[in-house]
Amino acid sequence: MEHNTLDGLLLRYCYSKFNKVIMKKYIVIILIILSFEVYAKEKDGSKLVKITISRYEESKEFTWLIFTIIPDKGYHTYWLNPGDAGLPTKIEFDSSTINFSIFDTLWQIPEKIRESEFASFGYTKNHIVVFKIKKKTDITTDNFDINVKISWLVCKEICIPGSKQITINYNKIRKISKKEFASFKSILPLDLPPYIKIKSIRNGEKIDLFIENNPMLNNKINDMTFYPYDEGYLNNGEKQEMTKDGKKIILHLTLDNLRNIEPKNIRGILVSSSPIIKDMPNKSIEINSEIFQNK
Repeated sequence: MEHNTLDGLLLRYCYSKFNKVIMKKYIVIILIILSFEVYAKEKDGSKLVKITISRYEESKEFTWLIFTIIPDKGYHTYWLNPGDAGLPTKIEFDSSTINFSIFDTLWQIPEKIRESEFASFGYTKNHIVVFKIKKKTDITTDNFDINVKISWLVCKEICIPGSKQITINYNKIRKISKKEFASFKSILPLDLPPYIKIKSIRNGEKIDLFIENNPMLNNKINDMTFYPYDEGYLNNGEKQEMTKDGKKIILHLTLDNLRNIEPKNIRGILVSSSPIIKDMPNKSIEINSEIFQNK
């Protein structure tokens, strides 16, 4: 097990999170870190999560690498933005031996994990992170190794870190069918289609997301949640209200009154319990919308 010292973990996290003030919501992560030393004597976080890798060859040029992350029953790991507490899972390829370029990285839609007034973003079940890759032009064979380090924070009543170093020959990665890959893609966010128009307007301590009605938008959407890519500015525990007026869907977001940044853009994913685009199974779309001030 890779083991960071308590002081080092605490210092790095505090330095990155407490830019302006010691925000009350990050007391949770301090308590998590304080538990590492005690819990690590009894459990190894590296044994509480399993990793599998598969691949789908989309074309002669592009391949998708699919990392399936499997926490033990009752445990959870975190999304790329962990929310109010936790640490994101990281997948890091060895840059000195990498034989491909990465064109896209997609994370499965996260869950909102609530604890009192706080909300974290993560996964209580198996989930995937996928990379769209293209072999470098000077690589003419599939007989090469992929070296990757995966690290995570796994939590139940108490949280501990874990990691795994994987070296695998590309040829030995399990190939999946087009049908199986389609089932994976359905739980990933779509790129925002050009015909779907989104506008963000700030009203004091609120940000309203306006999604214009469109014939390609599923008119049966009755709920929507926004998961931000960027930490530190939204009140994650506050319920996000959605309203519809026939011409548009409006999602009302609340800013954190102890935020450490003033957002210029809304970046993240919109998630619904229903498919968002007609004739598409995906229940999430990526957005990146400039925030305008209400005049």
